[in-house]
Amino acid sequence: MMKYLRFSFVPVGLGLFIGCSSGPKTEPTVAPGGSTRSSGVVPTPSGGDSGSGSATASGTVVGGDGRMIDAKYANLSQALRTNQAQKVQEEAARVLVSNPDDPVVLNALAMWNFRQKKVGAAKLLLLRAIEKGEPRASILNNYGLTLLAEGDELAAVEQFKKALRLDESHAEANANLGAHYAKGGDWKKALPRLEAAWNAGRQDVTIANNYALALKGEGEFEKARKVFEETIKRNNKDPILLLNYAALLIDNLNRPKEGLPLVYRVKFLETERKDVLTRANQLERKAASSSSAP
Repeated sequence: MMKYLRFSFVPVGLGLFIGCSSGPKTEPTVAPGGSTRSSGVVPTPSGGDSGSGSATASGTVVGGDGRMIDAKYANLSQALRTNQAQKVQEEAARVLVSNPDDPVVLNALAMWNFRQKKVGAAKLLLLRAIEKGEPRASILNNYGLTLLAEGDELAAVEQFKKALRLDESHAEANANLGAHYAKGGDWKKALPRLEAAWNAGRQDVTIANNYALALKGEGEFEKARKVFEETIKRNNKDPILLLNYAALLIDNLNRPKEGLPLVYRVKFLETERKDVLTRANQLERKAASSSSAP
């Protein structure tokens, strides 16, 4: 089971994590994310300019994540952060009156629609931003997500690559491209992309899971263990993350006594997914057998 897709929120950095599913796998190895729980690779929003805050003398505001943004976006940012649909439309319209092709607002509206599952509307807004303004990595990354939502993964990957040609350090595009390579089992290509996202400070469950699995795929078991361990200290309620960590401990590091409690927790947290429970039962039997061996 793998986690995929991160999307770039240029103006407000709402930290959305939207799940994208693909077909089930016989044995979960890479976690899905967001609200969906089918095998697949999961999306990623990016920070970008963010948040509401107090205006400064320079005409900027301090965003919710501490970044400085243009004061003209402050009300829109606040509306997005507080999920006020009518206010979002009003504030976006206010800015677009003076600049109908403002890429920050178009991108914000696109991701707002994307969150509402209005993929077509999001795609049109992003295309307008791409056609009317200077290319931006964040917008290309988000456009890739709309293509992915429509089932065109190859076209989506091309957008992630275009984003990285503009900004090689772009965390979300790196995360998404890395997830694509990992989904295909190409750990050698996946690892540097996921490592770049991780080192950029994007250390949520989604990226941590994928990064640790890429490290595992390249035989760097101890590094993978450290990533899992660090992430679980912050979030010990994601059954896929726990399952993948348990598999590393039991299958690769020969530490069944440490892995077994994680398996029990997975079975406590996840009671419906047959693929997860089947894998958990396999690990439980192996751990129990290894622990009882002389």
